[in-house]
Amino acid sequence: MTSSSPALPCFVLTAPKGGQARRLSVEFQLKKAGIPYTLITGYAPEDEIIAERYSPWRNLFYMKRSLTPGEVAVYLGHQKMWQAIIDSGAPAGLVFEDDFIFKDPDTIAHVIGQASLGLDRWDLVKLYDIRPRRALAIYRDHGIDFALYRRPNSSLIAYMLTATCCKKLLERRFIFRPVDEELRYWFETRLKIVTVVPNPVDDASESLEGSLLETDRLRLRSRRNIFRSIYGNFITAYINTCCEIWSRWIAWTHK
Repeated sequence: MTSSSPALPCFVLTAPKGGQARRLSVEFQLKKAGIPYTLITGYAPEDEIIAERYSPWRNLFYMKRSLTPGEVAVYLGHQKMWQAIIDSGAPAGLVFEDDFIFKDPDTIAHVIGQASLGLDRWDLVKLYDIRPRRALAIYRDHGIDFALYRRPNSSLIAYMLTATCCKKLLERRFIFRPVDEELRYWFETRLKIVTVVPNPVDDASESLEGSLLETDRLRLRSRRNIFRSIYGNFITAYINTCCEIWSRWIAWTHK
């Protein structure tokens, strides 16, 4: 692996009914950056596998709301990419959803290449976060700043991870959480997750026909159950406590 460009296999998740604009954006940006990639077609919300792999009972017990079929489809799409990384035989891989945009196309290959060197220390390195909180610690390696948060922030638009991490995440057969919510349970799988700061990648979904999930999410929120929401407060308290302990353990062991 060199520091001038990413040597990791790159996979991009696209929806079966995703717009052409997203695929053209992917092709333009990655070709300009000189990053070879493989397009991975995910699943549609109406595919049979969605019902087969979604566990409503686990969801009821572990989550404060139900999942939409689209969210299950996205999770299974990421699993497809994790499996592709393992099948490639590479020690790690680079993953994008098709609504990303590079903040600086001229330097992104170098940034990704340098950040990938951190995978000898971290299991998963994110390249974008939604509304990041204050970092618990900042680590500077290979000219890149890596932020450790008390709990991983939302969004999996762009990230890199080791093949070992892929295997751990693929142990989840039945889906009952959104895929980015799954990472907040990093204490269960003992994963070490950090984010490159400042983020070299941004969310371009609004300029690419909008979010494919938000409409269904809003519909679910309008039917929210008050008792389940109260129960959700206990789930949140549990997550926050476990994340606090795990993140501080990582910070203490990575001084």
